[in-house]
Amino acid sequence: MLPPLLLNVISISIFLIPLYIGLVVIEWKRRQYLIKLKLGTLSKLHFIIILFLISIILYTTSFLINLFIYNIFLWSNYFFYNVPILKNLSAIIYVMYFFNNLLLLLFITIFVVTISSLSKKRSIALLYLILFFIYSICFSDSIMDANLLNKNIVYVIIGYLNPIKYFIWTNMLITSYTFIDFYGITQIISDYFNGGYAPFYNLWMTLLPSLLFITVIAFVYWKKFYWGFKK
Repeated sequence: MLPPLLLNVISISIFLIPLYIGLVVIEWKRRQYLIKLKLGTLSKLHFIIILFLISIILYTTSFLINLFIYNIFLWSNYFFYNVPILKNLSAIIYVMYFFNNLLLLLFITIFVVTISSLSKKRSIALLYLILFFIYSICFSDSIMDANLLNKNIVYVIIGYLNPIKYFIWTNMLITSYTFIDFYGITQIISDYFNGGYAPFYNLWMTLLPSLLFITVIAFVYWKKFYWGFKK
């Protein structure tokens, strides 16, 4: 398992933490807690900033724990997986990787909170949240091998409709050094130079759409978020 996919797996909490926050927000709406917070002059902006900061703390903690466990595997003689490949990544790569994950975390956090306002019923809001989670995982190349999945044209087309995929591929283009050395893309698509298909091959193809997605979902959140379930 090469750095792009390995770091995706280590960072799986970037999906789980916003999912949990979305569940909490839906439950708070059901109990009318958010309406009470609104009466305390809490604005939509302050609310999403607080949730984002909580997400950052939880994600960072989870990532460091997973990285610690990974290093335990390296030091132990009882595991066959003992190749310290992440040590090949420079500090600047980790900084770029972490910054992009903050953007992804911001997008998912705003998205799941917005989802809670798409239905008058709590059960439907929960269904939307779960479907978004499954779709995000399955069609983003996050924890499954992009080298295999992108050989299926149907998967590729559906993947282009998944905003999360653009953030994930930004990460992989960074951690594979493709943005510096184009041959790094073989860490993602091993047979790229023998006809393998890569949905993206430079940072501009992923980074600009990612920023656009954040802008759009922030606007939708501002217009459509409700403090309680609509009557």
